[in-house]
Amino acid sequence: MRFLSINTSTSLCSVSLFEKEKFKTLEKKSVTDHSKYLAVYTKELLKNNHNKIDFVAVSVGPGSYAGIRSSLSFVKGLCMAMNKPIVPVENFECMSEKIKYDKKFYICIYSHKDYVYSQLFKNNKKVSHSICVKFNKLEPLRIYGYGLDSICPDYNEIIPDAETVGIFAKKNYQKLIVNDLNKVFPIYLEI
Repeated sequence: MRFLSINTSTSLCSVSLFEKEKFKTLEKKSVTDHSKYLAVYTKELLKNNHNKIDFVAVSVGPGSYAGIRSSLSFVKGLCMAMNKPIVPVENFECMSEKIKYDKKFYICIYSHKDYVYSQLFKNNKKVSHSICVKFNKLEPLRIYGYGLDSICPDYNEIIPDAETVGIFAKKNYQKLIVNDLNKVFPIYLEI
């Protein structure tokens, strides 16, 4: 199985090419315009062998509105041109795969000011819907996530990158694959 994986839901622009059990990743931190890097990284990884991929996995959120919109638009156009399916992946689901904790915990991604995108889990199962909420409104539970340094110095970092999305997509391919590009939707959260 050979596929491309993309995550631009945070300030990290991350693109990976998976081939069998190996992958190569190109990424840049602190990105404000993901569209500058998506096509460049994709072209560099595929090296004009775009017809030799089986699908494209992409994070559909939650996360940055602009980042998700950029990658989802890019991936839909790419898949339409190549006639390939998309494997949409939710950030919190793939991030939870890295957690071994049997009590309740939150997975959070920094949004802005003192707000986070958040979802409650227990035993790697969703307990709530994902929301955008002020950090101080969360219960005092263990926190896993990304970009929370300014509001929560004591959290367990899990980076929502293309590798995490790709590993989850490969494992859950049959359940997640979407052939109709019009049925792939972003997860945008409001305050």
